[in-house]
Amino acid sequence: MCRTRREDRALVRVGRRPDGTWYRGRGPGRGAWCCRDCASGLGERALARALRTPLEGADVAAVARLIGESAEVVEE
Repeated sequence: MCRTRREDRALVRVGRRPDGTWYRGRGPGRGAWCCRDCASGLGERALARALRTPLEGADVAAVARLIGESAEVVEE
């Protein structure tokens, strides 16, 4: 959520399903595009603002984990 312009392949989309589970990639509902470099500095307020919903610390940790998993993707 650093708000820096990047190429599409440098970003990861995360979102939350209505049942409260998190997903990575395209999916239903509101999501947020995050850069892979900023996963460790992800802020609760920034993510809540992007998703337009209140969040807890565990939510931010889950999203950071999802973004970190996608960092293993080899960029072309």
